[in-house]
Amino acid sequence: MTSLCFKIALVLAVALQAGCVTTRAEGNALRSDMRMLKDEMARMNRVQMEDKALVVEKLGDVSTRLEQTENNLRSLRQQNADHGLKTEKIIAELQAVRGEVEEVRHELGKTSKSVEDLLVRPPVSVATAVDAPPVQQATGQPPKVVWPTEEKALFALAEKKYEAEDFGQTIQALNVYLKQFKAKKGAALDEAYFLKGEAFSALAGKSANKKGKEDALRKAVLAYQNVLTGYPKSKRAAAVLYKIGQAFESLGFQKDAVVFYEEVVAKHKKSAFVPKARKRIKAIKKMKKSKKK
Repeated sequence: MTSLCFKIALVLAVALQAGCVTTRAEGNALRSDMRMLKDEMARMNRVQMEDKALVVEKLGDVSTRLEQTENNLRSLRQQNADHGLKTEKIIAELQAVRGEVEEVRHELGKTSKSVEDLLVRPPVSVATAVDAPPVQQATGQPPKVVWPTEEKALFALAEKKYEAEDFGQTIQALNVYLKQFKAKKGAALDEAYFLKGEAFSALAGKSANKKGKEDALRKAVLAYQNVLTGYPKSKRAAAVLYKIGQAFESLGFQKDAVVFYEEVVAKHKKSAFVPKARKRIKAIKKMKKSKKK
């Protein structure tokens, strides 16, 4: 993984875990910085790639300003202000802009992608997806769900909801599970994140429109990646790599999909997903060749 990716991972980890807020004025100043950075990225994207010297110069400038903004955010977090607005949205925007910077670097041949890079900085549309089940339109007030308080009973209920294809309730049950038992030793957290990814994937398959399908796939990736980042030795690792590859491929990120498929082949040689991964790699490469003709 590149040093730049480590840097953004560290900054985001500090910001997300600190749990404090900034004052409204400080938050507005950060938002202003974000607008300036986004405008600069938009201008960069309009520059023709043959003028690489200009792109590289602009890239360095935006990277420096983005790093300064990240440092300001970390500093404000450390001040632990008592009043103001939460900065989760700003953090997501920072990650998105950082992602665009890294994408330009990649296009210029300055970096190469790996699974670690994509877990730290997934495609922007995936990174900024809101992790929540879809809102069901219904007449009248839906009945209030009383969730089991015992760990195994709650997870069993989530599995039961999944088997009944009640994927919205599956996701809600797993959100409760992950919130209540995240710190409990021995809790099946990797299984919970995996099942959550499966539920979102199933929702994508049932979606009647493209927007709904893509939204569910992005959320599936966010759930699956928690298995790899938090529990890399999980028995679900090979399955998760393959399923993230499938999701990326469906979302149009074929290059990123290949990265995950290749990881299955390289790191999980005995897995049943290896032949499937090799098949997808071959299909994507064949498609790329046919487009060049």
